[in-house]
Amino acid sequence: MARHFRYSWSFHNDYFHTCKKKGHLSYILRQDSKIPEDKYNAVLGIVMARVFERFYNEELWRLKDKVHDHLLVGRDSVLQQEWDRVLKWNRVDWSVERWVHAESRRRPVGPKEVFDECKEFIALSLKAISQHKLLGTYARAEVPLETRMGKYILYGKVDLVLRRNDTGLTLLDGKSSKHREKYVHKDQLNFYALLYLLKFNKLPDRLMFHYYRFDGELATDEFPVDKLAIKRLRDEIVESLAAIERGEFDANPVAKHCQWCPYEEECEPRLAQRDANSAKRTKATKEKAKELGMEQGSVSVLDF
Repeated sequence: MARHFRYSWSFHNDYFHTCKKKGHLSYILRQDSKIPEDKYNAVLGIVMARVFERFYNEELWRLKDKVHDHLLVGRDSVLQQEWDRVLKWNRVDWSVERWVHAESRRRPVGPKEVFDECKEFIALSLKAISQHKLLGTYARAEVPLETRMGKYILYGKVDLVLRRNDTGLTLLDGKSSKHREKYVHKDQLNFYALLYLLKFNKLPDRLMFHYYRFDGELATDEFPVDKLAIKRLRDEIVESLAAIERGEFDANPVAKHCQWCPYEEECEPRLAQRDANSAKRTKATKEKAKELGMEQGSVSVLDF
């Protein structure tokens, strides 16, 4: 077992739900992939998280009417500072063609477009903070929660821990996805609630997602604390820890997961699966051509 391994939500989601091998390589061994990971899809979320970490922890909200310009306007703005830091340490290939939903086509998306999106969604989020009362007697961002389960460390970093007299203690996670329904797993909040319970021997009062790209009522989802869901998640973690002890780190090649995995090109089960799928498609093409009465010479054109 790697010396500094900590059982996080991201690890649980990979190891328990997706692929044990990816969880092992990425979180336990911390093995670099042969192909450098392109952080394009993560940049916006990382930048926004850092901006709001400073908004809360430096109490920039006290600037009131001046907070918008302090965060967003000029070369010395908080956004510009955090943007520069994130791009310094995260690789993005700006030449790669991305799917642009509004234009229904693929093309390179430059850094200025992503920067402008950050600016737009931070402004939206400031409105949501006011509308949904995301300030209180205690409001801290990127709060670490760490506890133990046996010899293992369970760890999470909560985007916002908020205490208000009217709503009690809230654990909130921010989401930068373009779709409210995608890449959002309620068990992430349950994981944080479990950590809070194990550390402080009590549960939070509510759980919440904040969707940075949306405004109005669509900006947040609020959930009551579900004790049964938290217990079920705890049982999953116990099951995962037992599997780790047994050395279970097998690959689970599934195309929709593998396409985002930085280890895809070095994973033998996945490469074997791709070869098998390619052979099946070639065979199916030949059989279909034969059914259509195509000549052998024509069929061979498809065999490449």
